[in-house]
Amino acid sequence: MEIALLILVVVLAALALLVWAVELRTPRTVRWRDVDHEGVPARVAEGLVLQHDDGDTVWASRGYSIYRSEGGGPFRRVARVRPPFGEPWGGYSRSLRRAFGYQELLELVPLDDPDHLVVFSGGFIHQLDLGARASRRTHELRYFGRGKGRGLMAFGLTRDLDGALYFAEYVTESGDRPTGVWRSADDGATWQLAYEFEPGTIRHVHAVQCDPFDGALWIGTGDRDEHCFVGRSTDGARTFEWVGQGKQIHRTCSFAFFPDTVAWPMDADFEQNHVVRWHRGAAGPGAVTVDGELPDASYYAQALDADRFLVGVAQGVAEAWVAGRDGSTRRWLGWPVVGTPPKRGPSPGLRLARGPGCTDAVHLNPLRTIPHEAAIFRVPRSALPIS
Repeated sequence: MEIALLILVVVLAALALLVWAVELRTPRTVRWRDVDHEGVPARVAEGLVLQHDDGDTVWASRGYSIYRSEGGGPFRRVARVRPPFGEPWGGYSRSLRRAFGYQELLELVPLDDPDHLVVFSGGFIHQLDLGARASRRTHELRYFGRGKGRGLMAFGLTRDLDGALYFAEYVTESGDRPTGVWRSADDGATWQLAYEFEPGTIRHVHAVQCDPFDGALWIGTGDRDEHCFVGRSTDGARTFEWVGQGKQIHRTCSFAFFPDTVAWPMDADFEQNHVVRWHRGAAGPGAVTVDGELPDASYYAQALDADRFLVGVAQGVAEAWVAGRDGSTRRWLGWPVVGTPPKRGPSPGLRLARGPGCTDAVHLNPLRTIPHEAAIFRVPRSALPIS
């Protein structure tokens, strides 16, 4: 009897170790490996979701683990976030993340001190101090979980020129619930509702971003025509001037800012997608123009330089397109996806980083593609199309 019990204990311990190694473990270091992608030399780090790119430091996540790459070096795990007990704990499982397609389990923004982060995960906002290895929850989101919302989208998080933080509520089905933008003036320690749409006005807020040229805050909402607003605020999101509303051209999840224009890719399901531009100083119908075509909806945009920005296209494709300040569009790189939409979870797509980006490389993050459930590609800027 004692031998049989000992064997059972050993077997259970071995099974537990196997489950930890295969399902729960996140490596301390994720290294780059050299690849050739569509004839372009690149480096790839497998299994990571791209978060923030400030020019030298690139932040990423895997499940609830946070990674940092400095100066083009390997990604090293620097912290973990613990969500509250319950349904979010399913995100610890590698197999469940793959089966349901939910790789984007947290969103983070670094503060002025690079060892301090604000992280959104599991329906809560967390302040992290990497140096002290400390973490605390500071705010519970109003809408998180099945039938409520995903918390926020990737570009629903920003800092303004004064350092204040903002996040946009992403409600699954708003119905009779108000939806808005929240603000923190103390690095995420406390939060106040800055602006709120009346129930039924919109479905959810896709994006809130700061214009680096004049400090205005821009938001985009969706999803049906009557829910679509593009607006800018010059008073800390207390009020908004509506640049456009009521059409799918005003449905977007991200913006790119230039001295003379603000551009956005459309996030439309049932009509041709385009790059749309708002021309600073213009008035009337000519202030907004519909320009170059895109093959499908886009969730991500990131300025490259004074004349170009990247667009991460999703749903039917996972592609990187380069759009010009003049409204032109051109395909650059892509990753194969299955021919039919997934039965559950988000669609495939190409995620881009928040932040200004590196000066010598571009980071691209295909999600839910055939070759990569999640991976970060580091591509030299010299490989970008010239025009």
